[in-house]
Amino acid sequence: FTWDSDFWTARFWMELTVWGIFWGTLVTNVAAYGSDQVLVQRYISAGSGKMMTKSLIFSAIIQIPVFVMLYLLGLGFFAYYHAPENTALLASLNELIADTGDNRNMVMPHFIIHVLPASLAGLVFAGLFAATMSVFSSGLNSLSTVTCVDFIQRFRRLQANSTDVTVTYARWVTFVWGVVVTMAAIGVYFARMGLIVETAVAVIGFFSGPLLGMYLLGMFSMRAN
Repeated sequence: FTWDSDFWTARFWMELTVWGIFWGTLVTNVAAYGSDQVLVQRYISAGSGKMMTKSLIFSAIIQIPVFVMLYLLGLGFFAYYHAPENTALLASLNELIADTGDNRNMVMPHFIIHVLPASLAGLVFAGLFAATMSVFSSGLNSLSTVTCVDFIQRFRRLQANSTDVTVTYARWVTFVWGVVVTMAAIGVYFARMGLIVETAVAVIGFFSGPLLGMYLLGMFSMRAN
C-alpha cells in the first residue's frame, strides 16, 4: 500500500498506488456512468428518471459482492495451483505461460480445460461468450449511432426521418466497426500488453479522460463552440 502523494518522489510514480487507483477509478467511473453512450443508452431504456436512478444505485451496490467474489476467485486459483498435491498441474501451467510469452491470462483457461468437467467447462465458456457479445453489441451500437447521426446524417444532409436510408447505413457502419474493433483486439493480443485487466484499464483510461473533459466542458461552459 503506497500512500505517497508527493509528486517529486519516486514512489509517487509507481505503477500501482492507493491514490493512483482512487483517482483513476473515480475518473473512469464518472466518465463511464456520466457520458459513455454505452451506458447512457441503457439509462434511456429504463423508462423514467426514477427507474434510472434506482438501477444506477443497485448497480453500484451489487458491484461490491461481485468484485469480492472475483478477487476471492483469483486467490482460490493461487491456492489451488500451489497445493502440494497439484505440483504437476502447476508445472503444466507454468509451461503454458512460458510458451505464450509470459501470458498470465492463461491461468483461467488452463484451469477450465484441465480441472473442470467437460459439461461445466462448456457452461463457463458459454457464459464468457454471452457476456462478451452483450458488451460488444452495446459498443458497436453506440459507435454506429454516433457515426450515422453525427457524421453521415450531418454531412450528407439526410433528414432525421429517413429511416430506411439510416438503417441501411447503420448496418454497413456496424459491420465496418466490427471489423475494426476485431482487428484492434487481435493487435492488442499480439502486442502482449500484459494482463487483461491492466490492458483494459489502459485502453479505457486513454479514452475516458478526454471523454469526461469534453462532457464537463459542455456542461459547465457556455463559451465552448
